[in-house]
Amino acid sequence: MNSAPVHWFNLSTGVGGTAQTSDGLFGRPAEATLHTGVGQVAIVVNGSGYTPGFTTVFVP
Repeated sequence: MNSAPVHWFNLSTGVGGTAQTSDGLFGRPAEATLHTGVGQVAIVVNGSGYTPGFTTVFVP
């Protein structure tokens, strides 16, 4: 599996950023660490090897 870009935007603070998922090799799931801060956060994952996705989460 290939890594994929992850874009995030904190709707509460107006801060955004990007990260890259890991390759998810040797049976381990792909992952990315996002330093979003507290608030309502929108996250978009897109890239080859993954189903594109969008979600919002609240980070306490």
